[in-house]
Amino acid sequence: MQDGTVTTLSGKRVAVNALSILLHGDTPGAVELARSIRHSIEEQGGVITPVSQLLGS
Repeated sequence: MQDGTVTTLSGKRVAVNALSILLHGDTPGAVELARSIRHSIEEQGGVITPVSQLLGS
């Protein structure tokens, strides 16, 4: 997250300029995956922002 890359499941590092993450709720284990992603982002100093705040609604 801090250096503009992500590590794939196979261990390869890929350059990414992401501003959002899309997680399908019907994915098996989606709730736990969302918790894990949120924890990792916050642990690295990232901030979770609701889409409504980004859109100004």
